[in-house]
Amino acid sequence: MGDFIQPEGDSGTMQELYDSGIDVSIACMAGAGFLVELGMDGAMVDATHVRSYAEASRWLKQAAMRHYPASAFSRKYRGPAKVVTLSKPSQRPSWTS
Repeated sequence: MGDFIQPEGDSGTMQELYDSGIDVSIACMAGAGFLVELGMDGAMVDATHVRSYAEASRWLKQAAMRHYPASAFSRKYRGPAKVVTLSKPSQRPSWTS
């Protein structure tokens, strides 16, 4: 398979999802917006209806991070996990990266 052609104005979300093995389906319904679906291995796990391509891209990014937190895509946008350590039960949390 070849590279996905990015629609002009997209920040790269579609290519990054494709590269991470996350399935995406976007159907344009003339005058009614876009039907957007997200999944993996051919099984769609979430879908929504949006009014613009930009909104579809934002929704896909959020849905991918929610459904596939261990994916390369999610790790890129989520950043390092925060770890809380308590040495004593009464101590305030110490946040580290």
